[in-house]
Amino acid sequence: HLLAGGPAPPAPPAFPQTLLVQPNAEILAYRQGLTPALVATLSRFARWKGLGPACTLELTPEQTYRGLESGLTLPMILQALARHSTRPVPPAVADLLQRWASKRERITVFASAVVVE
Repeated sequence: HLLAGGPAPPAPPAFPQTLLVQPNAEILAYRQGLTPALVATLSRFARWKGLGPACTLELTPEQTYRGLESGLTLPMILQALARHSTRPVPPAVADLLQRWASKRERITVFASAVVVE
């Protein structure tokens, strides 16, 4: 269409529901629906396990902490999963993420301290 001056082709079909969150804290992501923005979001709080026509990701405490440290909140993580998932997020996974997030919030790191005896 660029060389011939014809009309622009239609936009490729969008696949907004491209994730399947499993109760064992694994995520199945179908490649045809992955966008650069979704890959970046998922990479902030999930670990990529396998790439193929259906990619697999894993939710781990370390990756969840990393996502929370990068500025995400628990509602933002759950919203990203729910928005792109074909089914509701399993309650076991939501509870698991909640426990990991609450553990992180109980830890306080101080850059410097003075000990008085």
